[in-house]
Amino acid sequence: MRDQQHRNEYMRDYNKNYRISNPDKTKAYDKQRYQHNKEAFAKQKVDAILSKGGACVMCGIKFDGTNAVIFDFHHKDPKEKKGDIAHMQNRKNIQAELDKCDLLCANCHRLIHSEV
Repeated sequence: MRDQQHRNEYMRDYNKNYRISNPDKTKAYDKQRYQHNKEAFAKQKVDAILSKGGACVMCGIKFDGTNAVIFDFHHKDPKEKKGDIAHMQNRKNIQAELDKCDLLCANCHRLIHSEV
């Protein structure tokens, strides 16, 4: 256990020093990682939208392949919310959370929360 802790500290220091000594490589790596995560999240959101029917349950606006950003997942019962879907990694957890949600466009979602 102590050896593992020592190794973790060593690697943390090594990585910190590497990032300081190699800013160009670090910046390129961070940019590549950011792009990969952005693409993976976009695909995950499209899959989630399609699994919920691909249309807002209130106004009926449909997902057309380019408008994923306008859709939100509204928890039917906020007390059952276990976390933010966008930050979940495990597919089972994501699906379990989606099962508690309705697919809404951003306008309808805001109307529900404004209670006007």
